[in-house]
Amino acid sequence: MAQDAPVIQTLVLNAGSSSVKYALFNIVYGSDPIPVVAGLVEKIGLEMGRIKHEPVGDAKVVIDMHFPDHKAGLEKVIELLTDPVSGKVKDTKDIKVVGHRVVHGGESFTKAALIDEDAMNAILKATPLAPLHNPANITGIKVAQELFDCPSVAVFDTAFHMT
Repeated sequence: MAQDAPVIQTLVLNAGSSSVKYALFNIVYGSDPIPVVAGLVEKIGLEMGRIKHEPVGDAKVVIDMHFPDHKAGLEKVIELLTDPVSGKVKDTKDIKVVGHRVVHGGESFTKAALIDEDAMNAILKATPLAPLHNPANITGIKVAQELFDCPSVAVFDTAFHMT
């Protein structure tokens, strides 16, 4: 690994119907991803939710609060990631890509894909094949695209199982 190789901060999301699992990695070309933070926002939309935020090498943070929707949950994740004292990201602009687990890509995807309008339409079209998962995955993608100014990439369970 070159000393001056850029570090690419990558956020990975797995949005469910009432939860979002997340992990932040530092990636340097030619090296294995370095885990920085892992976490879970759960009970989204219920009276009382919980976020478990686990920075590598630092104390775990658990906060009980109401998350009316996925956006509120991801906004709290951003707040924790960018906290001036304990945050692992200086600014959301430092996150250069957001990866999304998507359960079913239908016949359209055999490998990871950059999410653009065509990809979103194809994921939506595959919803009957994963009616419990794809709608939540789509919600996570839309919210992340609203909150982060960087490319989004989908990684499909169906592509994994094709290998």
